[in-house]
Amino acid sequence: MSSRPDSFAPARASSRPDSRASWPGSSQPAVRLRGVSVSYGRGLALDRLSLDVEPGRVLAIVGPNGAGKSTLFRAMLGLVPLEAGEATVLGHPATALPPSVRGRLAFVPENHPELPGARVADVVAFRERLYPSFDRRRFDELTWAATLAPSTRVGELSRGQRALVVVGLAIAQQPGLLLLDDPTLGLDPLARRLIIQAILSSVQGGATTVIVATHEIADVERIADDILLLSRGHAHHPAEEVATLVARSAAVSVPLGTPLDLLARLASVLHVWPRRDHLEVIVWGDPLQQDDDLIALGHLAGPGADLRPRAISLEDLTLAWLAHERTPLRSPHA
Repeated sequence: MSSRPDSFAPARASSRPDSRASWPGSSQPAVRLRGVSVSYGRGLALDRLSLDVEPGRVLAIVGPNGAGKSTLFRAMLGLVPLEAGEATVLGHPATALPPSVRGRLAFVPENHPELPGARVADVVAFRERLYPSFDRRRFDELTWAATLAPSTRVGELSRGQRALVVVGLAIAQQPGLLLLDDPTLGLDPLARRLIIQAILSSVQGGATTVIVATHEIADVERIADDILLLSRGHAHHPAEEVATLVARSAAVSVPLGTPLDLLARLASVLHVWPRRDHLEVIVWGDPLQQDDDLIALGHLAGPGADLRPRAISLEDLTLAWLAHERTPLRSPHA
């Protein structure tokens, strides 16, 4: 009988209601990719990627630089040709989005570009004219903490103020799909908190689906329902709920002298961290496979091993996965 608990980590419960059925046309995903490949030069930025994002959910995309996150956004927006596969956004092919659907998409690129010479009031007025759904009062509510003077030019704003303005403009558009590329990158703690609050407010009621690419794992824990781990254009596994992902992971300890090449043979071993007096082994995946591997670890490591599974955080798991992607454990006999 396995000594493994049903869950190694407390389940993350969203503070907002499940809104998957509240988006118009919600019988189908807000975003659906099937076998999507996008090539740049001789390489593939996306390689046979499949993904479903349910309406009203927040999906976080995590991966190293060059993983394909920005290309994925461009594929969703229909800005790059697809080498293979199909991409559907709000019920329409991404490569042929009608104007009515494009008006329901909002994209905030990394570094929050806006016309630096334009005044804040002019930028807001332009968005009001461009998008009939734009809610000026909503924008003011989202950005009040930035203490903006309408006559201030965008180029004169601090990084945090500019980020809040750009995200506020996108949310006030009331889009059906909001895409955010590293929205909190380089921001101070207060600006980050304000951006996170703005993102969370955008999904209240379930009319907006949010996809956010980020390097900030703490942000993922605060805002995301689901997570996709992306590396070299591949999804490590289908997107799944954050709590489910963490619950399928754990840490155990083995003696320092345990051969890494033997650990590398075990399917559920994701990464090994050297500690002062032991090796910390991060295991992840199918619970039955983990149980089999823990038995094998007991034989490999001997009496010095502590194979009682310990809960780990999303940050622990993600850092182990990123380390694995950069320098995977390799067996010389593989």
